[in-house]
Amino acid sequence: MIEVIYKSKKNNKKIAKAIADELQVDAKNIKQVQDVKADILFLGCPILGGNIPEQVTRFVAQLDANKVKKVIFIFLLTVFGTDQFTNVKAQLKEKGIIYGPVFSCKGSAFIFKNFGHPDKKDIQAAKKFAKEVLKWR
Repeated sequence: MIEVIYKSKKNNKKIAKAIADELQVDAKNIKQVQDVKADILFLGCPILGGNIPEQVTRFVAQLDANKVKKVIFIFLLTVFGTDQFTNVKAQLKEKGIIYGPVFSCKGSAFIFKNFGHPDKKDIQAAKKFAKEVLKWR
């Protein structure tokens, strides 16, 4: 079973929907999810002020290694273009949940920063990433 879960107001929702469409599953807002059961979990969130939102950190803390079987794949939209998931990866490792590669692309922030992102190229890259993940498992 594959799950695509995201925290977003707009940008990550676009990426989550692209990944979900490619894998023929539904993308779910993190607010809608109580309990996760998945062989592969794609989890997406924005980086706000250089940090992962507290809601995402709490969500990862409640994941059960017996229900999220093998892997978790993470995608993010960032203004900075860097991987900000160090703490979340440590949480997953401590739980015994294996995590895979990180997909990231620029997201628009404020009015002018990365305007127009994610764009069509970013969406295509997310779809390609989803296909590659399935090969990895």
